[in-house]
Amino acid sequence: MSAILAIIAQVKFLKKGSNRDQKLKILREAQLLAKMHHPNILGLLGIVRSQTVGIVSEFMPLGDLNRFLRKRGPDSGMSGGEGGSEAQLGQLGLEDLLNVAIQVGSGLKYLSDRRFVHRDLATRNCLVGENLTVKIGDFGMSRDIGNGKLELPLRWMPPESIMYGTFSIQSDVWSFGVVLWEIFSYGKQPWFGSSNDEVLQLVINGQMQRRPAGCPRSVYNIMLATWKARPENRIPVWNVLYLLHEAMSNVSTYREVQEADPETDA
Repeated sequence: MSAILAIIAQVKFLKKGSNRDQKLKILREAQLLAKMHHPNILGLLGIVRSQTVGIVSEFMPLGDLNRFLRKRGPDSGMSGGEGGSEAQLGQLGLEDLLNVAIQVGSGLKYLSDRRFVHRDLATRNCLVGENLTVKIGDFGMSRDIGNGKLELPLRWMPPESIMYGTFSIQSDVWSFGVVLWEIFSYGKQPWFGSSNDEVLQLVINGQMQRRPAGCPRSVYNIMLATWKARPENRIPVWNVLYLLHEAMSNVSTYREVQEADPETDA
């Protein structure tokens, strides 16, 4: 008698009206992702091919990282979240935020080692499971889903992507810096208070986002190192991971400094 294995999965379908080229591109990308296996990469379980194309992936019960951060941040009562069990668990601490950042970085390093460019790295495209497990998902697929209109994530894009449409491992590093800013801001929108047109000019003119409240100076310096104007000058992913692990090992020191003098950076 054969055993039956039950797996909870989620399916994401291309919207109606997608053309043949869009379908083929998604299928090629899905086939490539099916070969990737990493604890911080969303597992691709299969492909549905009928009148439209569907991507079958593992189910992450706590949803996307952006909403999760807002529900577990200091302003959770103001973020418009729906509540839920995770909203009752209190604010995420510094170790939790560093843990999340390291997991996203580990997933990105795995992709970059295989010369795979995500193109749309953001907390909204990372998913959260039990025990604060975080996985990168939505590998640029959302860029091709819809009626042919391309919506660019300007607030996560480096100058060369904005001006020339160039995406690379180095552009993913820039986006990872913005993801770090999102994590330590508990899910706030990058460049909040500025329009997309204003953000475009700010990025092109070399403006940097300010350090989030409570974010260690060492972590903010990592963000700044990812936001170098020239792609070749940006810190590599492996180095970001090393520095994040170093920051994790210094959490107790940072706390002691903050308790002694709340105005002091660490």
